[in-house]
Amino acid sequence: MARTVDTIVQAAGKWSLEVHYEFGLVDRDTTLRTELEPAAQRPTHRNPMPQRISPVLTVLFLALLVLNAPEVTAACNPDPPMDNDAVVCDGTDSTGYDGSGATGLTITTDGAAILDESDPGLDSAVLISDDNTVTIGASAEIIVTEDDGFGIRGNNDNFIDNLGTMTINGADGRGISINENTTGILPNGAVNSFEIFAIGDRSIALETGMNSGVATTGRIDVLGDESRGISAADRTDYGIASNITNSGILN
Repeated sequence: MARTVDTIVQAAGKWSLEVHYEFGLVDRDTTLRTELEPAAQRPTHRNPMPQRISPVLTVLFLALLVLNAPEVTAACNPDPPMDNDAVVCDGTDSTGYDGSGATGLTITTDGAAILDESDPGLDSAVLISDDNTVTIGASAEIIVTEDDGFGIRGNNDNFIDNLGTMTINGADGRGISINENTTGILPNGAVNSFEIFAIGDRSIALETGMNSGVATTGRIDVLGDESRGISAADRTDYGIASNITNSGILN
């Protein structure tokens, strides 16, 4: 019957474990020597088999990614703006852009932007204060969905040019509505260079205050009951160049 004798020895600065196997009547001494290395010198053996991820956890992880993904909406940036900022709007937005806290803005659209005022927090797709320039690009669209809503609404000394499409679906809505021209500095006023559809009852495509110019070189279709294509206030200062000009189509 085999018997073993274990011995730990030190040689050449290393510790070794000697295991002696003795087999009964047979004169055999088989020695297995294993060097004992410090833990820091031993190789680290990693599990070659990767850990499997539960399919349920994978589905939950993907669901969380979808739920937390940012909503793809339009943004007019910077928001909020500072005085004299250049603001660019793109994508699709229903919250409206409030630029009324700044003056001297230059607002443009990028590509097929679609802006409306259906969010109850703001009654205008674009709201501005004084001395701003707004240009709605040829591929852009502004939709007035709510009653008493506005496409672009501004205070004094603004210049608005619509190169895109405006659709006024809400009753008593306005496509472009601005107040007075107080300085006489041009350009100042509201211009339609492409098309506006005044569909809602009593809606107005272009509305301006005193001494502001109005021009349309595009098309205005008045489809709602008691709606108007152009509504302009009086010219009270004849030193200010303000006229109503139509070189387009009014239906």
